Amino acid sequence: MATTSTLRYVEGASLPSATLTCQDDNGTAVDLSSGYTFALRVGTASALSFTKSTGITGTSTGVSVDWASTNEILSLSEGTYLLSLVATTSSENRVFTGTLVIDPAVPAS
Repeated sequence: MATTSTLRYVEGASLPSATLTCQDDNGTAVDLSSGYTFALRVGTASALSFTKSTGITGTSTGVSVDWASTNEILSLSEGTYLLSLVATTSSENRVFTGTLVIDPAVPAS
């Protein structure tokens, strides 16, 4: 199975760009830097939370994801979510799976 990294964020925190390293079945990083379009699906085993198709840039070892401030990752509560990155060209459709963990924020007082 082709895999990607586990992402980890704190609920409600400002979000830096995410770097996902994508690996083939042999554990080798996959070059997605040219010719691909992307869709990143985030959800649970029973429900899709959202699909992101903009702000994803291919790199020599996977992708970089720039999060929008609304209707994306900030809408998720603490928990573990499934990631499915679909990288498409005119001749192939590659799918990489991973996880997204949203940790609870420590109360200020």
